[in-house]
Amino acid sequence: MSRILKGDLSASALALQINSPNESYRESPKPSGTSEHASLLRQSLQHPSRSPLPVGHHRPVSPQRAASQFRRRARLHRRALCRRSDAVNEFDPLFEDIYEYCEVQELEVDTLIHEVGAAQMEINFMHGDPLNLADGVFLFKRTVREAALRHKMYATFMAKPMENEPGSAMHVHQSIVDEETGRNLFANCDGEPSGLFYSYIAGLQKYTPALMPIFAPYTYRRLSRFMAAPINVQWGYDNRTVGFRVPHSSAQSRSIENRIPGVDCNPYLAIAATLAAGYLGMTQHLEATEPLASDGYRQPYQLPRNLDEGLTLMGACEPLAEMFGESFVRAYLALKETEYEAFFRVISSWEPKHLLLHV
Repeated sequence: MSRILKGDLSASALALQINSPNESYRESPKPSGTSEHASLLRQSLQHPSRSPLPVGHHRPVSPQRAASQFRRRARLHRRALCRRSDAVNEFDPLFEDIYEYCEVQELEVDTLIHEVGAAQMEINFMHGDPLNLADGVFLFKRTVREAALRHKMYATFMAKPMENEPGSAMHVHQSIVDEETGRNLFANCDGEPSGLFYSYIAGLQKYTPALMPIFAPYTYRRLSRFMAAPINVQWGYDNRTVGFRVPHSSAQSRSIENRIPGVDCNPYLAIAATLAAGYLGMTQHLEATEPLASDGYRQPYQLPRNLDEGLTLMGACEPLAEMFGESFVRAYLALKETEYEAFFRVISSWEPKHLLLHV
C-alpha cells in the first residue's frame, strides 16, 4: 500500500510517494518557506531593523537532530539489546532508505550515527542557509517517520521519551561569514576569537532563558543533570556539559553550538531565536562570561525548570518582542499558556503512586 508523505505546514510543499525502497518517487516543488513560522525566520534574516547581521554578511547554520527509533513490538525496548554493539547494524536497512529518500529530496544530510541513548540516532546536516535548512529539517522528520514505518518501527522526535535515558535535541551550529571575502567574523585576522564572537555568545547567554518556550516548547525533563543535556547558559571550548559549546576547529571554521533546543522544537522558530539572541548580543556589545573548562553539571541551574517560568520570562523581554514583533509574541504566549494549562490538569502516575495513600 502506498503512502504519501506531506508536511502539515505550508512551508512543506513536497509530496513523496513511497511504494517500496526501490520503486520510483513522485516529487512536487521544494519547500518554499511560506508558513508564518518560516516568514518569521525570513523576516529575522532580511528585515533591516531586525536582521541578525549587518548587510553583506550571512549566517550559515548546521542543525543536528537526535531521534529515537522504536520497534512496533517491544523487542527494542529492552535496554540490554539496544546497547549491544550489533544492535546498530539492525538499523542499517533503515539508514539506507533514509539516505536514499534524502538524496531524492536533495536534503543535505551529512551523517547518521547511533547516539548514547537506547535506540537513539543522531543526524547531522551540512552547514547552509538558515531558511533552507529549516525547510530541510522539517521535511527530514517526516521522511524518517515514513521510512521507520516501512521497517515496522516508530520514529519519535519527542524530547524525552524514556525517563532513564538521555533526551533528544536539535543542536544548532552557527557562524557569521562575510559574503564578499568569505572570512569567518568569529575570528580576527590573527586567528584569535573576535569581539563579535564573544558578544554573540553573551547574547545567547542573556536571552536564552526568555527563549525557552521556543527551544523547549513542551517538556523540560530533558534538561537535567548528567543526562547529556545542558542545565545552564555557561559556554566552553569543546565542553559538552554546557549550553554553548565551541568545537575545536581552525579560525576559519570557528562556530558556536547551541545545545539547548530540544528535538521537538519548531526549526524555523528555533533558528530564528538563536540568531536573534546572538544579534542582540552583538548590537548591545554584551560581554560573555569566562569559558568553563570544568563540569557544567556542577554549576547552578540557569534555565527555567518548566514552561510556565519560561513564558513569564519571554513575556517580560522587550528586546525579543521588538525582534519578533509584538503580535507574534502575544499569539505564541497565548498558545503555549493554553497548552500548559491543559498539561497542568493531568495527574501524573507518580502522584497517586507516592501520595495517594501516604499523605
